[in-house]
Amino acid sequence: MSEGVARGVRGHETARRIVLVDCEASSLAQPGVRSFPIEIAVGVPETGEIRSWLIKPEREWIDEWDWDPGAERVHGLSRDYLLGHGLPRAQVAREVREAIGPREIMSDNPPYEAHWLAVLWGEAKPPQVGSLLILYAAIAGFGEHGRAMFELAEQRALKEAPPKHRAADDVRHELVKLRELLRLADGDGWLEER
Repeated sequence: MSEGVARGVRGHETARRIVLVDCEASSLAQPGVRSFPIEIAVGVPETGEIRSWLIKPEREWIDEWDWDPGAERVHGLSRDYLLGHGLPRAQVAREVREAIGPREIMSDNPPYEAHWLAVLWGEAKPPQVGSLLILYAAIAGFGEHGRAMFELAEQRALKEAPPKHRAADDVRHELVKLRELLRLADGDGWLEER
């Protein structure tokens, strides 16, 4: 999380400065594994808009990179389905960059998202991706009050938008949690919810 976002966490300036990103992938990005993104979603906290894309695997990815059947069981997207329904990598990369714009990228798992964005964009150096967990802590604060606030936001997110290991669903879950934390931090309903 950048210093600018950290300074603005008490107001809705945060929502204007960031974008939430989530990827589903061929396998977990870890040492010795060549993993590629197969789906990506972008959520804009300020508006609540969520966009998602299926990514058609590049020929090199299919021939030389890793595909984990366990990951496929989790997200439910097969290579054949992606080949038939996914959009070309370059098109998705361009549209995702446009959707992100000048905002700071945030994720619940920054190292993974940074890796998959770098692969999607065809760049060697991963982009900077901030941690939603750090942002949540900065919004809610620490101690018993902060934990209670975070728990309320998490409960609402689980009820309204449970994560499903699909990019748009997982972004929606984090978006509900973030927006609820911001609402509670602004004092709008914190005492009534408690």
